[in-house]
Amino acid sequence: MKIKNVIIISLDCLRADCIQANPDKQLLKKYNTKIKLKTPTLDWFVENGVFFNQCITVAPYTTPAHASILTGVWPYNHGVIDFFRNKLKAPTILSILKKKGFNTLFQTDYPFLLGSNLEFTDRIDKFVVEKEKESFVWLKENENKPLACFFHFASIHSPYGFFNLKYGGNDYRKKVKSLLKKYKVISDIKANDGQHFITGDFTEEEKLLKQNYLKVLDKMHKLGLYDEIMDLYIEGINYFEKNRFRLFIKNLKRLGLLENSLIIIVGDHGETWDRNNKGHGRGDLEDGLAEGIIKVPLIFYGSDLPKGLLNNHQVRTIDVVPTILSILELKKEKESFDGCSLFPFEKQQDGLIAFSHAWHSDSALVTIFMDEVYKKGKMGKAGFDSYLASASVRTDKWKIVQNYSVTKKLKKVRFFNVDKDEEEDFNGTKVSNILSQKINKYNEITYKNFTKRIKPINMEEKEIAKKLRELGYNV
Repeated sequence: MKIKNVIIISLDCLRADCIQANPDKQLLKKYNTKIKLKTPTLDWFVENGVFFNQCITVAPYTTPAHASILTGVWPYNHGVIDFFRNKLKAPTILSILKKKGFNTLFQTDYPFLLGSNLEFTDRIDKFVVEKEKESFVWLKENENKPLACFFHFASIHSPYGFFNLKYGGNDYRKKVKSLLKKYKVISDIKANDGQHFITGDFTEEEKLLKQNYLKVLDKMHKLGLYDEIMDLYIEGINYFEKNRFRLFIKNLKRLGLLENSLIIIVGDHGETWDRNNKGHGRGDLEDGLAEGIIKVPLIFYGSDLPKGLLNNHQVRTIDVVPTILSILELKKEKESFDGCSLFPFEKQQDGLIAFSHAWHSDSALVTIFMDEVYKKGKMGKAGFDSYLASASVRTDKWKIVQNYSVTKKLKKVRFFNVDKDEEEDFNGTKVSNILSQKINKYNEITYKNFTKRIKPINMEEKEIAKKLRELGYNV
């Protein structure tokens, strides 16, 4: 097929089942939600494209997940393994296409996590933070050239739907005020700069709004109001769809980019609230690789691609890049991938194994590091350790989850029937033995590559972290 442009759209924190057009609502049904999903724009792409509703991500947090989406390799091959302290060392699809004559654009809502600090912007012609208008000016100026673009949206993240005052405005203010009142939470009156979730270019009001929003979520979690939190999450998805995403797609269409482009829509991780999880990456990390977190949407759309094709087989986010290159009929040349091409889409993909890792770091030490990088404007050596808290290996039907202590000691192994989303002990079977060998080998390679970059903790920073925790930061 003839394609002029490639546009990758990342919807950070979107679960696969939180697109209304996805018929598989098995995981979502465990919540007694009152808010109905309203995702007409996403539904249109599902109905007019190829939708993989069993796509598995490599990690439950932004940086390694995006690194694998953009490179087509496992974290141990691209280098971004834990939270965000290691730089990307594998070529991205944008850098590959740049060599093929494409002009490249990279837009992100999280420049700290997906930017030059981690070398995500290698060979990028235009780097944009948040401002779609700025991106569309560049797209218009370069409309006669082949374009390779990446758009990252974080509005589905908490505070769900709002992200900042630019996109939430008075709706955001009113929402936080109503939540504080409804759940009888005393509003903080001063933003705490030492908390990593508000590091960056936020106004004092935005810092305080997010701080109070998360304070409400913490109380709701303590009260076990998981259904109500998921209502907030769904409400946020609807808000993003209506107030930001719909206009974005409308502007793509206005420039004719829906007619001659390959468009990929993908999530980096999902969101789950229950007894063990406080969203993604928070709470009991032994359950940090729950299905609602690691299962993300993947959609391919193009004028010549099949329309309304639903694929229920397991695929991985590492398959995105090989699939793009296959559709474009470009040779791999020197690039090698851990993922495989899913094209032609009519062919069913069987036997694809998916690995996911959740790593843990001291959040107070992470805060110190993030503040230091933000102030200096460049990446330095991290002064904190990380350890593998949870690892999973998954097939279409089975999943094994292994949990570890800080000393790498295996604490617990759980077995799941993916079809039923239930624990089912198949330990000792042939399938169990094969999957256990695979996850152990994956972990071995990861540790070998990762430990080369670990720096011992600075004791002064460790004492600062201790004091931050005593003040209630990052707990």
